Amino acid sequence: MILSFEFNYISQNGLLENLLVSICEDFNISYKIGKLENIITLKVEANEEDLTNFSNTLSQRIPLSIFFKSTAVNVVDNMDVNEFNLVPSTLSLPFTPKVLEQSNPLMNNEIGKNTFNAKGIILNGEFFDSNYDELYSKAANIIKKFTI
Repeated sequence: MILSFEFNYISQNGLLENLLVSICEDFNISYKIGKLENIITLKVEANEEDLTNFSNTLSQRIPLSIFFKSTAVNVVDNMDVNEFNLVPSTLSLPFTPKVLEQSNPLMNNEIGKNTFNAKGIILNGEFFDSNYDELYSKAANIIKKFTI
């Protein structure tokens, strides 16, 4: 079975296209992405159960900060798309749902440029150079104190 997802996405920043590639590769599904003007088409092929799981994953992984003019999903007969050269995004999309599920969203980025690139950081007088999990935990506790 083949599903065709169409996104009417006016922005030309490359974020959606690169995000779709990331999701498909993480899911390990056969896919093709095409683009014609503002319509980005994602076609995926798998059995019905895998497509159901993929569709659920896709809906959870696309950040709400990406706005579409419209979207559509259809069952189609072939994987043909208007292929184009995927250009890496010039923008950063640091807080995608996937990244927020990870232990350290400050250090990880699903799409675009790195969001945090430093030799270390001083937080409350304590220097952290490579133990970012500890840094993240400490920063989260500091923020929590101010929000409770």
